[in-house]
Amino acid sequence: MGGYYEGEFGYYVHQLPWGRHRFEWKISGKPMDNTEGYGSLVTETTREEGQLFYFQGHLTLHKKYSSVTIFSREDRFYVPSPLLKLVNNDRLKDDSWGPKASGLRFDFWEKYGLYLTGIASKYGTWNGEAYVFKGYKKFGNAGGFGLIYLRKDWRGGKNSYNDVKGIESSIRIKGPLRATVEMAQSFHPEHPASRKDRSAVELEFRSIRFSNFMVATSFFYYGKDFIDELSNRFNPLFDREFGREGVYSEVIYLVPNKAINLIYKNRTYSTNYWLGMPESTSHMVSWNYIETYWEFINGFTFKASYEYTLEKEDRWKHLFLEIGGESKKAGGKVQLKIKDIGVNTHEVTVPYSIGQRLIFGVEVRYNITDNLQFYGRGAVGHAICGAWSSIFLQLAYRGFKNSEIYFEFGEPAHTADGLVNDPDVSDTKERRIEQRIKLYYKFWF
Repeated sequence: MGGYYEGEFGYYVHQLPWGRHRFEWKISGKPMDNTEGYGSLVTETTREEGQLFYFQGHLTLHKKYSSVTIFSREDRFYVPSPLLKLVNNDRLKDDSWGPKASGLRFDFWEKYGLYLTGIASKYGTWNGEAYVFKGYKKFGNAGGFGLIYLRKDWRGGKNSYNDVKGIESSIRIKGPLRATVEMAQSFHPEHPASRKDRSAVELEFRSIRFSNFMVATSFFYYGKDFIDELSNRFNPLFDREFGREGVYSEVIYLVPNKAINLIYKNRTYSTNYWLGMPESTSHMVSWNYIETYWEFINGFTFKASYEYTLEKEDRWKHLFLEIGGESKKAGGKVQLKIKDIGVNTHEVTVPYSIGQRLIFGVEVRYNITDNLQFYGRGAVGHAICGAWSSIFLQLAYRGFKNSEIYFEFGEPAHTADGLVNDPDVSDTKERRIEQRIKLYYKFWF
């Protein structure tokens, strides 16, 4: 048994102060043989939403080759899909400041080379359900064969669902060289289409090795009406990668006797989608990526990459540089990115880009004492349209028993996803430093 209390107190400059209180009581153990349980009762109070109360946890029954879990408000949705990436946890766990979905998960593994997974879950923030089944038979080191079935049901009538059925197979050709194929077909009542347009297939050859070179390549076809609501890649609200046919290639060179890697990637395909919208004719897209990564003594690293995409009349070019270092006392990195090189440098000729911009970012960690640490990161952007910036500073103290105290300034979310690569900074010219001060305290028992 245990738990914790955490409190947040802060304010935005020139605005009313705000606060949040959260208390969580946890209990975990083994109610009986071959079982494992965890539960927590949470109460949270904010000035904006009042008091909230909810439960999260799970109960698991274990056997030698299997387990069954009943869960609530937990992320238990990982299911492998090697090439098409048909399942994304974020589309299942119903995240809203933490997972909100609940359900039942069954796993069976290893015996007879068979692996099975079944999930039935209900979304917590709206009236919907999801069902996942994955079966895979492994034939030693020679390869394997698998089946997958996905269903998302909005419970709004006979046309409010999305089905995906797929198969996969892998075979070892020679040494580390393997061939993998994955095929799937979707059905979405709101997107009636031919069998071909509702299908997706990808064939990959990986771990082709020549001396210090490692090569991989794949051939793919994603039908223009292949919809998978449980993925990001084929979801109309997210990556929208349907309607593509092409080739992917990857070459990695390991420099002999040096901690240096050279990487080249290329994805070339035809598509009838542009800026996320379908068109009557297809066009070609070519994406190229070059990277080098170096490791030096004393913990220093260097990384540089250049990205070039050709689509219709557009030329998207990005340059990225990073120098970093790490030790027990301190660590950090400096990043520089020049994005959309050559676009809108003097006047706005491409309206769907804010133009060439330079984004500079710094991240620093320093242990002042054993119990007092400083952490900070920030980024500054500049383009023809002006300049913008974001910063986050934190002072952490852990000198009291079972306690942590943080004093913060700024907004951490703006640079959380890769510093200068986070769209909140790299693609948002309106970004400004959040004049926010916060005191955060956490005590656990």
